[in-house]
Amino acid sequence: MKPGQTDVKIAELLPFWVNGSLNAEDAALVAAAVDADQSLAAEADFLRGLRSQMQATDAGYAPGEIGLARLRRSIAAQPAVAPKRRDVPLRVAAAAAVVAAIVGFAANQGFRPTAVEYIQASGGEDVPALIVAFKGDATAQGLSDFLLAEGVIILDGPSAIGLYRLAPTDAASVDLAALAERLQARGDLFEVVDLPE
Repeated sequence: MKPGQTDVKIAELLPFWVNGSLNAEDAALVAAAVDADQSLAAEADFLRGLRSQMQATDAGYAPGEIGLARLRRSIAAQPAVAPKRRDVPLRVAAAAAVVAAIVGFAANQGFRPTAVEYIQASGGEDVPALIVAFKGDATAQGLSDFLLAEGVIILDGPSAIGLYRLAPTDAASVDLAALAERLQARGDLFEVVDLPE
């Protein structure tokens, strides 16, 4: 152990040495240090005086004892209260609970709104559409101008793999195969153009 660490250990063990609660090895180490160092001897004398002074002082009773005694007297002075009996028989309470459940269920069924069928904003899957993938370097303005000029709208997308569904605004009058060829001709905007069967 280094000299600085020894001094710290001695200082920590000194109160226990004065108290007499160290094992023989530590007690011998502290006793040797106290004999060799005058400041440790003074500290040991101070701790002995403090210990004897604290042992001579009468602590009396703890303040908590008064409060505990007062609480016990207060509890003993209170009259015992008997638990109240149920005035309503158990059968009546059970019947009331069943009636309340039936009324609640009927009210829930009566006020439930009618189910609304889910319809996609794009009009569903039965609309003829093209599957496309845009080029990564295509600009939004370029795509928008081309789609407006062709009369094509984006139905949905992108999918998990980056595909979009496109459909002409007037599907009845547009040849989808010819539209697919026009889109394929624009290699600067479209990477994939597919006409699903």
